[in-house]
Amino acid sequence: MIVEDERLTREGIQSILEVKLPLEKHRISCAGNGAEGIEKALAIKPDIIITDIKMPEMNGLEMIRFLHRSLPSSHFIIVSCYSEFHYAQTALKFKRVHDYLLKPISWTSLVEAIRNIQAELGNADTPRITPDSIGDSVSDENKEGNAIEKAKRMIHDNYGQDINLQIVAERLYLNPSYLSTIFKNATGQGFSDYLIEVRIKQSQRLLKETELYVYTIAQMVGYKSEKHFINIFKKRVGCSPNKFRNA
Repeated sequence: MIVEDERLTREGIQSILEVKLPLEKHRISCAGNGAEGIEKALAIKPDIIITDIKMPEMNGLEMIRFLHRSLPSSHFIIVSCYSEFHYAQTALKFKRVHDYLLKPISWTSLVEAIRNIQAELGNADTPRITPDSIGDSVSDENKEGNAIEKAKRMIHDNYGQDINLQIVAERLYLNPSYLSTIFKNATGQGFSDYLIEVRIKQSQRLLKETELYVYTIAQMVGYKSEKHFINIFKKRVGCSPNKFRNA
């Protein structure tokens, strides 16, 4: 179970679990805070609970303290910011709290932590591993497709911001090279080309539907430099933004 109040972080952790772990025999549940986490955990009794510390309503430390008594078979992994480590130190004193991972989380560290707990639980099919061996894990097409759809949604939701492959990969807890490869294989476009295409299409819509200045539209679709935007627009569309608007 994943307990995390930030939606993108929660979905990112879920994505890497779906892509990098053989979860066919497992079920992933999510909760948005400690109180919801307790309610769901008592109902489903998860083997492993991945939780943030600082959350609304009830923080992760309070949740761990309660569930450590109530669910003696559950094990915990903490994901949090460096500034909250003093809270994590308290939680790490509990016997079944295994790891404290800093955000942004290294997907290799997360997978290693989970696989090692599985091994400790006596699962013969999940031996202890090292980060170097994690890259050998092969995901099926459905799992890769899920990660790609999330990446595309992040692009469409954030094309006006400073977004790139590295940022999206970190949010999805994927290796950037891995994300780049599966993205291109699935879409036929590189990540940057896809982002540019989304930005240009949005700029075309704004040029036709509004009277906003070109430099304003450039900023709205993620370009800090009007000149840079115009150059890319010409290459993609074959004419300047003003000519496109007046055509």
